[in-house]
Amino acid sequence: MAEQIAETIEVLRCNVLKAGTNVFYSGTATTRSTVNGTITRADLRKIVRTFNRNKARKISEIIGATAKISTQPVEAAFFAVCHTDLIPDIRGISGFVPTSQYSEHMKAITGEVGVVEDVRFVCTALIEPWLAAGTAGTTYLANSTAPASATACDVYPVLIFGKDAYAMVPLQGVKNAVQIAAVNPKPMVGDELGQKGFASWKRMDGTVILNQMWMARYEVGATATPAS
Repeated sequence: MAEQIAETIEVLRCNVLKAGTNVFYSGTATTRSTVNGTITRADLRKIVRTFNRNKARKISEIIGATAKISTQPVEAAFFAVCHTDLIPDIRGISGFVPTSQYSEHMKAITGEVGVVEDVRFVCTALIEPWLAAGTAGTTYLANSTAPASATACDVYPVLIFGKDAYAMVPLQGVKNAVQIAAVNPKPMVGDELGQKGFASWKRMDGTVILNQMWMARYEVGATATPAS
C-alpha cells in the first residue's frame, strides 16, 4: 500500500506538470499530431538556451572529477523526467554519459540513467505517452508496440525542469499528509469466521507550476527498433 500511495501521488503530480504551456516538439514537428522524431541533442540545446534566456536556475550540484579510471565530472544541470521506453534513444544521443561513469555515481538519484550536456535524465514508467497521437509510420512505437504497418506513433512527454519551476504542497502538513485507516478482521454476521478486513489511505496534496518558462514539455517518439 505504501508503494501504491507513492505511485498514485507521482502520477497525479505528473499529470499537472504535463499540462505546462512551454512546449517543444521533436525535429521539425510543430504539433503533437506531426511528431515523427525522437530526442536529439540539438533540441535539448534549444530548450536549454530558452531556459538560460529566461534565467532558469539549474538544480543539481556539480559532481567533480576524480582520479578514477573512465569517470566523467557532471556539471550542475537541469533535470528531465520521461518514460522508460525512451532509454534506448537517450543512450544513443551523442555525448551521453551513463551514471556508471559519473565520478561519484552514488550521487545519481533513483531512476537516473545519465546526462547529456546540461540535462540529466530520470526515467519512470509512470509518465504515460499519448497513444497513437503522432505521425503514421513504422519507425516509432505505436500503441506501445513496434508496428508492422504504418500507424500513428505514440507521443512521449519529456518534462524538463529548472529549479523552483513548480511546487508541491501537502495540504495537511508533512506529518499528517497521509491518513491511514485499517480495520482488523473480526467475526460478524455474513463473515462469521472473521476473514475480512481492510486497509485504506487518503491524502490531500497539491502541485502547482510556478514559472512556465523554467520548465518545458518536449514531445517525442520512441524508436521501435533501437540500434544495437
